Amino acid sequence: MNESENEGAFVHENLGLGVCRIDVKSESGNPKPIFSEDKELVIVFSSHLHNSASLRSDLLNRGHAFETLSDEEVVLNAYQEFGTMCFERLTGAYAFAIGDLKSRKFVVVRDKAGEKPLYYHKSDRRFLFSSSLKSVIGSGLVQRTINKEALNHYFQLTYIPAPLTIYQHVSKLLPGHYIEIPISGSMAVQKYWDVNYDTDSLIVDYEDCKKELRQTLFNAVEECMTTQLSIGAFLSGGIDSAIITGIAAQISKKPVDAFTIGYRDKRYDESDRAKLTAQLHNVNHHVVCLDYDEVLPELDRVLNSMDEPFADSSLIPTYMVSKFASDYVSSVLTGDSGDELFGGYSKYLIGYYAERYNKIPPWIRENVIQKGADLLPDRGSLMRKVRKVVGNSQKSVFEQHKSLMCLGFQRNEIAMLLQPHWLGLDDLSMISDCYYSLPDNAEQLARALYTDFKVVLEGDMLEKVRRAGMLSSLETRIPMLHSDVVTLAARIPSRYKICRRNTKVVLKEAFEDLIPKRLLTAGKRGFSVPMGDWFRNELKRDLLEMLSKDRIVEQGILNYSHIELALNEHFSSTHNRSGELWA
Repeated sequence: MNESENEGAFVHENLGLGVCRIDVKSESGNPKPIFSEDKELVIVFSSHLHNSASLRSDLLNRGHAFETLSDEEVVLNAYQEFGTMCFERLTGAYAFAIGDLKSRKFVVVRDKAGEKPLYYHKSDRRFLFSSSLKSVIGSGLVQRTINKEALNHYFQLTYIPAPLTIYQHVSKLLPGHYIEIPISGSMAVQKYWDVNYDTDSLIVDYEDCKKELRQTLFNAVEECMTTQLSIGAFLSGGIDSAIITGIAAQISKKPVDAFTIGYRDKRYDESDRAKLTAQLHNVNHHVVCLDYDEVLPELDRVLNSMDEPFADSSLIPTYMVSKFASDYVSSVLTGDSGDELFGGYSKYLIGYYAERYNKIPPWIRENVIQKGADLLPDRGSLMRKVRKVVGNSQKSVFEQHKSLMCLGFQRNEIAMLLQPHWLGLDDLSMISDCYYSLPDNAEQLARALYTDFKVVLEGDMLEKVRRAGMLSSLETRIPMLHSDVVTLAARIPSRYKICRRNTKVVLKEAFEDLIPKRLLTAGKRGFSVPMGDWFRNELKRDLLEMLSKDRIVEQGILNYSHIELALNEHFSSTHNRSGELWA
């Protein structure tokens, strides 16, 4: 478990456990392996629990003693009491390993949603693991062979989802799973938790949904705020952060510090919306406005921090607001996962728009709309949305969702992008595996939400927040990923989440009093940087240098002809290729 400097280690026979923690103020004190009272169990732990206090109270009632206030000791005593069944009781962001010296085995565990990563390498002679991919590779014991399937996934999705990593011989443990390894024997990967979209458990009454959701999310925020660290909140100008900030403001005994990134380019600026929320909840509102000149000096640090390829450009503003917040507080609440749980993305409306588009007479679709979409310049979000509807209107519901998950190159481009020996055979099968793993009677929206929770949230959104927090020495806490909230969200029928074009309906109505009225009807802008414009202007020279023909040919992975096509389309505004070019 390796993320920075302060470290401790334990070695027993052929078992070695070590921990070093990012340089952030921590309730756990100096990082080191912690032992059970009888010295038969030892744990190394990364990050934090949300429900540590309630677990500690239950374990005290069961006769367990505690020498520290650390989460590590809570987990260790829970494991001693319940064995691997204790993992289901945990909620928070964590990755840990427990050595059972008496039974001569150890287990490594990843949290339920995937807020913390856990990488591992298994060979005939050794098992290596860490919360840092660089640590596994840096051991010198693993070949640095590029994983061809991961590369194909990356260029389509713009990130690499578990269990893949960019290296052939290293895997990433799936969220809600653990690995049990006898010191002499074969390892076994087990699932201990999953989201349950069971139609038999749906809450039928709408008012009951709102009431339970409000109480459950209030409880989750309160648990996340139970910390000795100073805590604030990210305030983006959207619905989810408004709700979390509002709840925190009601719970806190003093004004909450809230942090917002604004842009001097008003097309991307949401600080005016965030200001409305800040005024509503009387928070200490801290705003920093960015332009290219402020971002450029940080780009190298952000890019060099990557364990593996990751091309969500919203990592940049997430890092900037994290760095800004770290000057004031040690931890923050975020509104992440609201879209994946309650149906907030516009991609969930593709069926609605495709159905209406297909009702338009064919000659108008073919001769007016489709030709217009091909010929008009791609400089605004409206044209991109039109092209997405046109391009996906004839696909199945599943293929529509899969296509909209691919923010990089589309599948039909991969054969033109990659050299033949780098082409993979796996056509993003993990997406279809997730989508069709739900029961036959599952609702289509439930399938889409489940797939995004398992793939997009783990591989993209949470990695972005984690990476930005780590770079800034800031701890992030996500109340909507509290397992009680996730479980409840799965029990809310799809019709209460999306109604026609209205998204996150039940969430908005349950917390209507915490959301400024203007935000309830405002369109979703997202949390992005004007990368498309920067590539055409300030970053154009750097982009052309990075993607020069000589460099591409020397690497031997990509076909320059397709890179050149993407560059020309972007510079001419024929298509916005910023996502693909950033990858």
